[in-house]
Amino acid sequence: MKIAAIAAAAVAGVIALPPLALFVIFLVFVKAMRDTPPEPVRAPLSFGTLEADTDELVAGGDPMQVSLTYTVGPEGIAEGGSIRLCPGKVLRLREGAWQARIQWGSGWGSLQRRDQEKPNFFEAVLTRGDAELEVSLMEKATDRMQLKWLKRKFLQKLGFELSPMDPRDAFLANNKVTITVKKGALVEGDSIELRVSSLRPPLSTVNTEFAVEVDPAACGEYALEGSAVSLEAVGGKADRFDVIAPTITRPGDVIRCTVRCLDSRGLLTGDFAGRISLASDGAIETPDAVIMAESGRGLAWFQARVSGIGVHRVRARADRGLEGTSNPVVCSGAQYRVFWGDLHTHSIISDGTQEPDYLYDRARLMMGWDFTGVSDHDTWSLGEERPRTPAELALMMRAADEHYRPGEFVTFRTYEWTDHVLGHRNVLFGPDEMPVFLPTTDELSDTPGKLLAALSGKDALVVPHHPAWKTHMGEMRFDFGPRDDRDGDGASLQRLVEVYSRHGNSEFYGCPRPISHAGKMVGARGKLTRAVLGKEYAGAKSGSYVRDALASGYRLGLIAGSDEHISGGDPRRAPTQIYGGGITGIFAADATRESLWQSLKARRVCATTGARILMEFRVDGVPHGAELSSAGQPHIAGHVIGTSSLEVVELIKFDSSGYRVAWQSQGVGNEAVLDWKDDNFHENSFYYLRVVQEDGHLGWAGPTWVDYMPLGRL
Repeated sequence: MKIAAIAAAAVAGVIALPPLALFVIFLVFVKAMRDTPPEPVRAPLSFGTLEADTDELVAGGDPMQVSLTYTVGPEGIAEGGSIRLCPGKVLRLREGAWQARIQWGSGWGSLQRRDQEKPNFFEAVLTRGDAELEVSLMEKATDRMQLKWLKRKFLQKLGFELSPMDPRDAFLANNKVTITVKKGALVEGDSIELRVSSLRPPLSTVNTEFAVEVDPAACGEYALEGSAVSLEAVGGKADRFDVIAPTITRPGDVIRCTVRCLDSRGLLTGDFAGRISLASDGAIETPDAVIMAESGRGLAWFQARVSGIGVHRVRARADRGLEGTSNPVVCSGAQYRVFWGDLHTHSIISDGTQEPDYLYDRARLMMGWDFTGVSDHDTWSLGEERPRTPAELALMMRAADEHYRPGEFVTFRTYEWTDHVLGHRNVLFGPDEMPVFLPTTDELSDTPGKLLAALSGKDALVVPHHPAWKTHMGEMRFDFGPRDDRDGDGASLQRLVEVYSRHGNSEFYGCPRPISHAGKMVGARGKLTRAVLGKEYAGAKSGSYVRDALASGYRLGLIAGSDEHISGGDPRRAPTQIYGGGITGIFAADATRESLWQSLKARRVCATTGARILMEFRVDGVPHGAELSSAGQPHIAGHVIGTSSLEVVELIKFDSSGYRVAWQSQGVGNEAVLDWKDDNFHENSFYYLRVVQEDGHLGWAGPTWVDYMPLGRL
């Protein structure tokens, strides 16, 4: 026994000492992140000009040399003066008000000067003029600042009071590259080549910018140049077409269809331009062809006429073996149409990589969505203590209104309430409701209960999302808040929950596509990251899953979103969002804010992992999402039409006996019809549809709540 105990202690020491030693080194030698002067909002000036020799690279392609040329303007640059290269993005808050921003997770990587053979090696070369330059750059600035930020958060955990700051300012300041005129001076027309050999593009189509600040008189005050250059990561070789059409139509409808050209990884690409032949396998009258122009960058649009009842599809084909088939187009006399979109995306205002305008244009033009919401965080999601500024909030709401096109494309005013312990949720405002900003940093709205109380009486919706995400080594224990919150009409403010996003699935413990960010990381770094994070989803008894909330009495319709940040990082190198984004279908009469808002409040919605699967059901003739009563044997009729073969369609029932599959259909091709009576209905119950396709896509519709009300009770 003694030998065994000694052996066990030795093994424990071998396992524990290296991490303990690393932790001690971290505490002793890593300095905590210090407050950095806020990045100023400035009017762009023209001391000189900045130009690039290319404007695009292939996403995931080979690294290539990129040269930026800064040409000095009339004021020149005195000895000791300098320019600073700012990689990232410029946020244009309004005309004449620009602010440089760091792009977290863009995938473009950091500049370095240690090794010419490695990607992103940077050098500054005076190509015209007579002066000596000196380059100053912090190597691995992002990694080093992350350690400092972690030390700061650790000290806060221990109770140290640190002044509020925005960590992005520190990250950005240390990622800037300073080029100083060491000897001599630069005059008008002199030029500096800012050369990045083997610039490695991101894996996704992420746009980045390089801005320049200039201190011409060596006074330590920098002006922001107005000639920032943009680099676009674009899709690769054309592989197939993606054809998008409305899901539900009526006879005689003229519909607008989108053709997207995709590469082998599903990225939009401008690699193809030319004639695309069109046809349908049903009663849809299409033009013979549509032209995808070079300027269309992989996008084309056409109109078609639906001439008859049934399930139809549109087909597109072109040279080079390119082809694609649309989602199912169901022509019927249905009361509602299905509008597809995403209520959960993020811009550079918080922790995304693109400006709000790009996200709205992407949703409408590139993705073919009918609606979207850019729901930036109230505070930056990686530990920021300062909430959004009035200028940022004004931009968020202004952009939503400017991109709203009644009858064509719907936007919502929204933001995300972000608490890493109590959970995240999006706050959406009705068409006529004045948005009110209630951040987690305000003591009047720093808990879910306080947030709901502060919104009481307003026409708003509060939507919990990724509730099963166990962040920060187990901190998050999702708090769904009180159930008696009310809006201006006396209805609950929490009427929806986001069951799925790029983070993963929160339906139930053990569900497919569980929340994960480090699952694809390779090598020792991947093993260490997974050891630290553990399972990134909540435990079976956490109460954090959607089924837990529904079972405890919350009446929440199921939606899905992307939580899109437009990131381009490599999941093999660092934790990232590893799933495709989800979308929500809204059953509504027309594409207006008023119509979609009423359907959201009525929970006439469905959710998928990205495919436009038609899912709907009625209980005693009432559309899903409703609350009704029944004396017995509710009649449930539904319809599912998949975008590929259906593996299984299930009607899930819940009552006092728990969850169970009440009805199921397997291996039925692309379509399933539900026509079922619940002969075992004797108490309050709810039902929802759950769909699994053979291609791995998932879908949900409902629930509908049916209260048991036997005849004679009233």
